[in-house]
Amino acid sequence: MITINDLYLAHHGIKGQKWGVRRYQNSDGSLTNKGLKRYYGAGAKHRPDGSTSKGTSGSGSFSKSSQALQKTGQFLSDHKREIAIGAAVAGGALATYGLHEAYAAGTHGKTWNKSGRYAQEFADYSKKFGDKTIKKDTIIRTLSMDPNRTKDTDVFFATYKPEDVDRYMYRFNKVNINDIKNGGFKTKLSIGNKLVEDCEFAGEESGAKIMAKLMESNTDFRDFIMDPNRMAAHPYAGKRHERWKGFREANHTLKELQKTGAKPTEEQYKHLYRLFNYAMPLSDDNMDFKMARDVTRQRQKFTDALKRDGYAGVLDINDSLYGGMRANAPIIVLDQSKLIPDHVKQTKVRDIVAASVRDAGRSVSGKYAQA
Repeated sequence: MITINDLYLAHHGIKGQKWGVRRYQNSDGSLTNKGLKRYYGAGAKHRPDGSTSKGTSGSGSFSKSSQALQKTGQFLSDHKREIAIGAAVAGGALATYGLHEAYAAGTHGKTWNKSGRYAQEFADYSKKFGDKTIKKDTIIRTLSMDPNRTKDTDVFFATYKPEDVDRYMYRFNKVNINDIKNGGFKTKLSIGNKLVEDCEFAGEESGAKIMAKLMESNTDFRDFIMDPNRMAAHPYAGKRHERWKGFREANHTLKELQKTGAKPTEEQYKHLYRLFNYAMPLSDDNMDFKMARDVTRQRQKFTDALKRDGYAGVLDINDSLYGGMRANAPIIVLDQSKLIPDHVKQTKVRDIVAASVRDAGRSVSGKYAQA
């Protein structure tokens, strides 16, 4: 019987073998007489002038392939230094190219058509931020203190996936200790609407393309996007003086485009769309009447363009990319004709606690990211 102690690694060499010494090759790369006989026949040997005599094996002469092999060996021997330098340069170039390709395949906006891990990352990103089809009879939910939040409105934020419902219930509806102390604590209302048909919600790429087409066809809309004193001046857009990444990206893009006067690239359109996606639904709080009216007017243009392309709303990109929610598929509903009221319920503290436990379980197990 073989035991673990009987197993060992062994290396068998050839008698007389030495490190760096080949049996049939001189140190300069040329063949020894034994090497000549091995490769070219029994009569092959070196001549005094340095050339090689013909062997007697086979046809009694070197074949063209044998002569080519000998010349190749001699060339390699004569140019070892140049070849080594070339290999180092080539290796460095390949390494640089590899780093470039790795950088180009990074998240949020680089080149996503690479193989392996980057292709998988692109597939994951596209799946999360691509168009979503929500089936008929699905309950679309939102949280608000106003029981009429989804009535007589042209826009509201909502969720439809169970894991997102729990996350918003827990993080957007937190128990505020100060409110409890002051006797004014009240949990938000859960407001549900049911879809009357299958509905499409535009993902990041589709939303950016619709925005880009609208910019090309409507000068006022284009000015709203490009003028730093309009969309980018939105009170919410600054998010604590440009700390918010989405605003920084869009602001940097706006400055670049104003400097060059060039047409936005596909990636730059996405940067602008992320800011528009954030600012567009908000038109009534913390802003003056003129700005609120401007945002409402541009939102209606975008909503009409969405409807023409068969969409009922868009994904809330920013709650997936940035901030504390990082939800899977939060949505912004823009076509209220697709909904009918389902419920208005007062949430309770036990609902918040239960949702937080489920949310923590999904986060720890990794199931939230896969949902």
